[in-house]
Amino acid sequence: MLARFLRVLLALLPLAVGLYLLRLMPLAVLGVRDVAGQTPATTFRIDPLVLSGFVLLPLAAALPQPSIARATRLAVGVALAGLALAATDRALQLLLFYAVTLALAGGLGLRWFAALGALSAADLLPRAVALGWLDAQHSRSLVLPLLILAALAGLGCLPWSASRGGASESELLLRPLWLFPLLKTFSVAPWPPPWPLVVPLLGAAATIWATLEALRTRDTPSVFERVLAAMLGMALICAGMSSAVGIVAALWVLLAHALLVLWTGAGRRAGSSLAAFLLLFLAAWWTVAAAAGGAAFLIAAGAWLAGMAGGVAVLLPAQPSVAGKGRPSGLGAVLIGAALALLIALFMPVTTRFVAVPVADQLDPGLAPYGLLDYWPWIGVAALDPGHRRAALLPTAVLAPLFAVTLAITWLVLRLVAHWMARPDGQVTAAEPVEVSILGRVWWVGRRRG
Repeated sequence: MLARFLRVLLALLPLAVGLYLLRLMPLAVLGVRDVAGQTPATTFRIDPLVLSGFVLLPLAAALPQPSIARATRLAVGVALAGLALAATDRALQLLLFYAVTLALAGGLGLRWFAALGALSAADLLPRAVALGWLDAQHSRSLVLPLLILAALAGLGCLPWSASRGGASESELLLRPLWLFPLLKTFSVAPWPPPWPLVVPLLGAAATIWATLEALRTRDTPSVFERVLAAMLGMALICAGMSSAVGIVAALWVLLAHALLVLWTGAGRRAGSSLAAFLLLFLAAWWTVAAAAGGAAFLIAAGAWLAGMAGGVAVLLPAQPSVAGKGRPSGLGAVLIGAALALLIALFMPVTTRFVAVPVADQLDPGLAPYGLLDYWPWIGVAALDPGHRRAALLPTAVLAPLFAVTLAITWLVLRLVAHWMARPDGQVTAAEPVEVSILGRVWWVGRRRG
């Protein structure tokens, strides 16, 4: 009993510290305004982006570990990752990244080390300039591509299989860490013109590829690992839009990713497929809002299709066997999904105003066609266009029935596919039509017996 209590305490301690520090958000906003345009004199700096990282990283890691030693290592790794976000010196930040690697040695895959190598190269470029090995202009032009490469590798977006790349639990928990160095570049200077186009395209390609991999496999942990990688690809799309709406959307996608990791036990169990579908729906809709706000409608369509394909991949492991036995979900899953949707709808406006908007104001990436956020308590989050006209980004009143209809259609299609796969020859002929009783197979429609 004592050992279990210690494991739970170690898992929740970093999250408790992050939530406690979140109350410093107003002071952090004032501190950012005071040092605007100046170099901070402190070793560590608490700003809105760092405070959001203090909550998002421990939230995904708030899982009791099998042993006290493993729980201690993970808690130390998460704490060092938070310190790395708060470090003002790039050399100290890189050193803390290496400390995280040592604390979690043996629990990281090749993606982590590839991202660490790209980050190390980006931090070593100023040293190369000081030694005269590289021109300063070329050094500045190489830093951003290296940080983008680190994000692509660390977020799990690079298209190599899990057997070659590895997808350990510690790496899965800390994958969002690699997006923060890229986000910090907005506070230094705006991105050069080509990158706001290239990064969303790379994120969209990575998201689509990850969802296709999730559809190909039937192993539940692998499905959720690829779906989580697709969600982080959506976060990369949002960040690459270089707009205030994109930054806010990226933070919400990271929150959905953390909740899904927490709900599924880092891929160890399937959990409720309905709740997973809801979180993926939330991430996809925020991505569509950010892409449409930047007039990237093709990327928005790709993100929506990837989100729906990921939802199919999430629901497929919950389908009954080929014998047609079993139910994909029950009343408990429906209640959990409804409660989660209600909590998101109620707390989204206040959370966006208190946490996400200060981060966007700190980074100041620029204004897209929809660049200013507005809040409606009953409708969710909206935006203001340059004419100060409201455009709904996340209308709760509309999304609730849309989510229900999308889930119903997806569930029914999967049931029909399962029925088709249950036939011995796997084919449907005209001589032997398939009779499907909708009232008997759709679980939300009651039927009278007798």
